[in-house]
Amino acid sequence: MKGGKFVHRVFYFFLALLFGITLARGIYSGEVKALVIALVCFVLLSAFLIWKKKWKFLLIIFAFFFAGNGLFFAGTAVWGGKDYAEPVAVVGRVDDQLYDYGSNQVAILKDVTINGQSVRNVQLRIYNNGLEGVKSGDILSFVTNVTQSRLIILDGFNTYSFRNNIGYNATVSIDKVVATKGYLKLDEKYRLYIKSMLNERMDESSASVCYAMLFGDKQEIDEMVKNNFRDAGIVHILVVSGLHIGFLVACLYFLLDKLKANKYVKFIIAFILLLTYCFLCSFSPSVVRASVMGLVVLLARLLGRRYDRLTSLGIAGFIIVLPNPLSALDVGFLMSFFCVATIFFIFPVLTDLISKIIPRKCSEVLAMSISAQLGILPFLALFTESYNLLSVFANFVVIPLFSVMFPLLLLVMIICSIMPFMSFLFVPFKYFIDFIAGVAKVFASSSLRVPLKSFGVEVVASFFIVLFACSRYLLSSKLVKGAVVACGLFSLTLGIVLSAIPPKFEGVDIVSDNSCQTMIITSDSGQRLMLGNLNKNQDYMLDAYFDCVRKHGIDYFVTDTTLSSKAIKYLDSLTFQVAMVPDKAKSSRVDIVEVVADKEYTLGDFKVKYIMASEKVLGIEINYSNHAIFFASSSRLSYNNSVIAKEYLAGQDYQMAVLGDNDDLSDCFDCNTIISKKGDTEHSYQKDGNMRFYWQDNSWKMKSLD
Repeated sequence: MKGGKFVHRVFYFFLALLFGITLARGIYSGEVKALVIALVCFVLLSAFLIWKKKWKFLLIIFAFFFAGNGLFFAGTAVWGGKDYAEPVAVVGRVDDQLYDYGSNQVAILKDVTINGQSVRNVQLRIYNNGLEGVKSGDILSFVTNVTQSRLIILDGFNTYSFRNNIGYNATVSIDKVVATKGYLKLDEKYRLYIKSMLNERMDESSASVCYAMLFGDKQEIDEMVKNNFRDAGIVHILVVSGLHIGFLVACLYFLLDKLKANKYVKFIIAFILLLTYCFLCSFSPSVVRASVMGLVVLLARLLGRRYDRLTSLGIAGFIIVLPNPLSALDVGFLMSFFCVATIFFIFPVLTDLISKIIPRKCSEVLAMSISAQLGILPFLALFTESYNLLSVFANFVVIPLFSVMFPLLLLVMIICSIMPFMSFLFVPFKYFIDFIAGVAKVFASSSLRVPLKSFGVEVVASFFIVLFACSRYLLSSKLVKGAVVACGLFSLTLGIVLSAIPPKFEGVDIVSDNSCQTMIITSDSGQRLMLGNLNKNQDYMLDAYFDCVRKHGIDYFVTDTTLSSKAIKYLDSLTFQVAMVPDKAKSSRVDIVEVVADKEYTLGDFKVKYIMASEKVLGIEINYSNHAIFFASSSRLSYNNSVIAKEYLAGQDYQMAVLGDNDDLSDCFDCNTIISKKGDTEHSYQKDGNMRFYWQDNSWKMKSLD
């Protein structure tokens, strides 16, 4: 604020819109936390702006906030598709994102129709059964069950589905698929063409890293290599983003300056180049986002306007979010936006401070690295459990090298596109990549780490308010700056402390990843029993669940399946006392009990009984606190076992039944609370997602966890 006027208004208006989109779901679903955050912000902002006599500014801020609320619901309404309870006829084209995992392939189908109606992309897992798999460009036809890809899961945003426009997930056996020769689009052909050149001139590991640097696709990078980049804090060079676009535009303008091109020619060439690069990257949201931000900066200079960084950032934010409001929930967008904002906030201040100790040029590089790391720090907990304190220095080593390597890599790619026989020019980049991978491995092995925990919007907002108050953008007295910093630090500390206190809850949570389900029961005394199948990808969903409810660990685990080595390893990572399984299993630290049929076991507050036939688990009974729950087998029962299960259930009285794929058992229950995978029962995973049930007025009430 200066001279009684608010500068950077566009930036503040965009923040209000962003805040409105972020809090919309919580506010209108009656979530107390979201309501309190919104109310406190309204009161503080109103008091400040009324004191400053900025009535009009206050009304506009409120208008953008409520516009953000509306945009959230508009975005979710546009995204939502139809739920299909029965098998459907799917026809779609395999694009260039086809990954082979030996016994199965994972493909993204585009130009998809389901029962003759056009829908979003489908992510398809194909089990080959020893037969030849499908190829990129093939048009596939098959009949199978599909599950809708939900964007909001356990308070988290499904970034992968959003970025790849995946509306449905499906699984099918190759012998059920009819594949016909199709076609590839120009950008898909080009990416496969470059990939083949890289694989020809480099080893598999270097080629996959190089391909990711060019197009942002990390799927084929070895998991260990990817983890090294992530743990070292340099994984951002594998995702085409503002860093890549910045280097590209800077080099382009440097060359055009040497050629003495005028500012209009520069802008037109930059626009065409960035548009082409977006096309080659399949208009990936991260590339489009970075390109828009870059073009806004270039356009401001072209028009001769005074370049205001925060205003340009706000304009870029509006351009990205207004056409697609759910972009505001994409962690990639949030990281990019606040990383750039943080650099604007504190880079000059840090540079001045560090330059008192080391030379100016070195201080600028180090200040840039620290600023960028601070900007992404609140979001890193979504990807990793700890922060490497040496990541600043890893970036200090890698970024200068990458700033030279990336433009040269793009230049070689262009040359090889015109003259394929020049593909040997890719060879030197192998050594650059091997060096960067080596640096990542060294820094990733560092034990200088601090644990990370994902926090709510109130903590993240307080963090950035403190950074803003430390910047030169808050043109106020030292007293006002100090007061803002103090309030921000108090709010930040309070939010962190409160987030460490798990809310008290008694009842049943049901978590599903569409392939299997897990039930977590909390008794009146706070003991927790987890029941389900860990042999699929449920560990990822459970980690998200524990973060969502802010309480890790359980007391007991019960399963109806034989535990794989991966499942046992995951169990060892949890804090609990006893596991019960139908078959033999060994754990390094958990007491595992092999159960027998029809015997009741006591686990703390819980009584557990396995219902079995011919050594096959039909279901598990759980009794606690005067509640009786039946959990059906996690796999579909055969006809004979289904008949046996129905005979047993006919004489039982349950208050809740979790059936999974065995929705044909629903007629056996008199209770209203029946949960299946996608049946016509009162609740289903496909319809309701992840669920929380609490006992009220002598019945189970349901609340969504998503």
